[in-house]
Amino acid sequence: MRSEALGRAVEAEVAPRPFDWPAQAFDALEQAVLALDRERKVVYSNRRIEELLGAEAGSLIGMPGSRVFPGADARWLKGALREPRDFRIGAEGRELTLKAEALPIRGEDGGLVGSVVVAETISETVFKVRRLGKEGEGTRLLRAEEFLEKIPGDEEE
Repeated sequence: MRSEALGRAVEAEVAPRPFDWPAQAFDALEQAVLALDRERKVVYSNRRIEELLGAEAGSLIGMPGSRVFPGADARWLKGALREPRDFRIGAEGRELTLKAEALPIRGEDGGLVGSVVVAETISETVFKVRRLGKEGEGTRLLRAEEFLEKIPGDEEE
């Protein structure tokens, strides 16, 4: 669009696309975030929960919260209990343990309009049995980090 103002052409400024602050802020978190409506269905999921579950972007929208967090009851999903819980979830050929807490979201009148669930992966220590030294000298449980280190007496041949 051009206009002739004071004898010169003026180009109309194109308004920048609005930045989606809530989505961008939640996607920047390392925690998984889900927002549930009053019927406990997913209305928002951040990038982290989609990564953990191996879900396509936006594919969790409309899904019941109890399907995302198996065994979660309605009171917990509504945020009424305010207690963290652990959930074992199988995703993409692996099993995750998530520690999650549901918090209520209230409208201006104080009534429940939904909830937000914040979850993070619980790190599990991996143990392996590996023989130390020569045959018959015994075994020891090792943390994964130790297992990857060179063990005395375990030289490559």
